[in-house]
Amino acid sequence: MQKGWMLFVLAVLPRLAFGASEPVIKLKNITINSKTAMESFGLDKTGDKFEFGPFEGRDFYLLQFSGPVQEDWKNNLINQGVEILSYIPDNTFIAKIPTEMGWRAVNQSGHVFAVLPYQPEYKVSDTFETPSVFTQDKTEKTMVKLVSTNVNSTFFTQAEKLGAKFVSAINKTSFILEIPINKIQSISQIEGVEWMEPFGEIKFQAPQQEETFSQPPRTGDYTDLTGYESGTKLMNLDAAWSKGFHGEGQVVGLADTGLDRGSTVNILDDFKGQILKGYTKALFGKNWEDPEGHGTHTAGSIVGTGITSGGKLRGAAYGAKLVEEALWSPILGNLGINTNFEDVFISVYEADGVRIHSDSWGSQKNPSAYDIMSTSLDEVIWSHPDLLVVFSAGNAGVDMNGDGHIDASSLDTPATAKNCLTVGASKNLVLEGGYQMKLNFKPKAAKRYPAEPISSSKFSENPDGMAPFSSIGPTQDGRIKPDIVAPGTNIISTRSQTPDSDTLWGVYNKFYVYSGGTSMSTPLVAGAAAVTRQYLKKVNGKEPSAALVKAALIHNAHDLFPGQFGTGKNQEYPQTRPNMNEGFGRVDMASVIQSAYYFADDREGVNTGNAKAYTLGLEKVVVGQKIRATMVYTDAPGSPGAATALVNDLDLVVIDAAGGKHFPNHLTVPDRKNNVEMVEFTAPTAGAYRVVVSGTSVPQGFAGGKQPFALLWNIK
Repeated sequence: MQKGWMLFVLAVLPRLAFGASEPVIKLKNITINSKTAMESFGLDKTGDKFEFGPFEGRDFYLLQFSGPVQEDWKNNLINQGVEILSYIPDNTFIAKIPTEMGWRAVNQSGHVFAVLPYQPEYKVSDTFETPSVFTQDKTEKTMVKLVSTNVNSTFFTQAEKLGAKFVSAINKTSFILEIPINKIQSISQIEGVEWMEPFGEIKFQAPQQEETFSQPPRTGDYTDLTGYESGTKLMNLDAAWSKGFHGEGQVVGLADTGLDRGSTVNILDDFKGQILKGYTKALFGKNWEDPEGHGTHTAGSIVGTGITSGGKLRGAAYGAKLVEEALWSPILGNLGINTNFEDVFISVYEADGVRIHSDSWGSQKNPSAYDIMSTSLDEVIWSHPDLLVVFSAGNAGVDMNGDGHIDASSLDTPATAKNCLTVGASKNLVLEGGYQMKLNFKPKAAKRYPAEPISSSKFSENPDGMAPFSSIGPTQDGRIKPDIVAPGTNIISTRSQTPDSDTLWGVYNKFYVYSGGTSMSTPLVAGAAAVTRQYLKKVNGKEPSAALVKAALIHNAHDLFPGQFGTGKNQEYPQTRPNMNEGFGRVDMASVIQSAYYFADDREGVNTGNAKAYTLGLEKVVVGQKIRATMVYTDAPGSPGAATALVNDLDLVVIDAAGGKHFPNHLTVPDRKNNVEMVEFTAPTAGAYRVVVSGTSVPQGFAGGKQPFALLWNIK
């Protein structure tokens, strides 16, 4: 890592809001032509300007500004009592205008284009079962997001009268309720409801295993290990460890099934001295022991010292410490997850110093959607910008259309959140032990993978490939996910010593078992993130933002293109990174620690209409050199009812010595969807190059309306 760049702050013209097209408001259920809608509501006009006023029975409105939002435009309304709430593209907020003074400020603003009532039909997901005579006795577990805490008591009073029953909270404005299907539309008419959608069962990320397959046991004495079994070798963690970076000083949180015997003393030798604390966070949970085995395996991949194996089966950050949050309910005999995100994530952040959090669970109810769980996770990270939450992408990867490629858009939620680091599973390189069969080994498996070349492939024979079960993108609004991948097949890690715990993908010996899934790739990445955070803190002299840790892992990842099946019709990945299979590639800790790259952890950021440009002060690019620049920022939480999740739009571009512009993510124009952007190209001209980050639209920034960001770039 290097410093030595020159920074320039620029003023840039914000892009026009509507250009030649009609102004629109983009919700999931409908795209509203703002001008046509105002005319249809019969709003009065003075010349070309509409006169806005309250609608009977409506407290909340869609307030659209005339262009990319300037902070003073918002503040002028807020100072007159207007409540600015969730952002909706384009340039729109859900707002409450409670007083005559507020309406006068709206009309006098000069920057407000439209004010329309926030209608009940905008608020309800189309994935609910259609009400009918057959559903009159049926209920649906439903996630409900309210516009603010100010409406909570009123909402619950009215919802209970309609038969809704409280189940649990997700955060201060989002809840799970049991609602009669025939009353969902009625509840959407309660003022203060922002969005409603079905709640799906949350599961740990282990692939479908309804058909078991066992391999002959190995010796179990560690002499038959190749070095790949833990998954760390393909991630080049040896390179970081050899430089003295093992995760010291870092605390990782793990929400999983529990850990070994549920004790910091009576515990596997690999965990002695490694566990700071254990919590019981499950519904009806009594302790944090692990009768299932999943949590002990994932914990070993993060902080296991490998002492039992003579150091051969270590976790990625075996110098870090772990805080376990047990989500397994012995009474339910299943996952009893605490849906309160503040309790799961923020409590251990505040009490135990957790700055990396590993989570291998999610829901497939509405694949690849940006839902209430996703926006709630984004809220956690937005309000704690030094907390990196690492989430598994899911294990719903299948080839149901039989074209020999994994079907698109199978991501679990909340892994669809913008601000977490979403992890897919690439293949490990393990040829003995665990699962070694071809994917079409049994009829049910063959239905999921019916076509070549997938059907004859195995789980861990080619490290350039993706695990077939790994969920892939894009998200429903077209964003790139997963962000990154790591080995997630035939991983050997620690075995729970709780009686009758599951042996997962097979026994190695008394202390270690095989397993696989994005559940297994995720803790490896969380451990790598802890090591990266330790490294960045040392070289930067201060605590890094979560965006910088995420950017360092993404920027230095190894591109697996074209994948395990070569080029041609069987080619696994459609293009070089980023793509919707591997994201930005497989974690490569050798590059994180050893590569020469420039960085900026900009805590101030940019606002609408401003930019920062970084010029390589002492270096000049030579024709043919490889240029790579990566920008990551923690974006404001989007609205689950909006058509797109992105709120603050920062744009990355690299300008070459001849003035040519190079855009990110395979685009020839700025990226309007992602808060992770990578520009990668071969230098066409010699001379000084500039890396520019522009605040194209920052409607919900931090102090002064600015959006912080992390930026890395290098020349090779």
